[in-house]
Amino acid sequence: MRKTEFIEKISASINTETIAELFNEIFKDKAIGKVIYSSGDIKTMSGFIVYQLVYEIELFFSIFIDRKGNFIRSSLKDNGLKMALAELPEIDGL
Repeated sequence: MRKTEFIEKISASINTETIAELFNEIFKDKAIGKVIYSSGDIKTMSGFIVYQLVYEIELFFSIFIDRKGNFIRSSLKDNGLKMALAELPEIDGL
């Protein structure tokens, strides 16, 4: 079995609703429309083999800027992502 076929079989076994729920848990925002598997790869993380699965997710997103056009904040919460990434070991190749 080729690498691409193997990764696609892994992705097919994951419910896209689970991906949407995970997105909601991390970003405190909901995906709209369908969650679509895009691509995948095999990486190493702390000496272990891991599978990177990339999904396309649509969402409503707004930003707040001042009169000069300077970014103030966004509607998307990033605290969950920072915490989630801080808990992960380093991934080789990223």
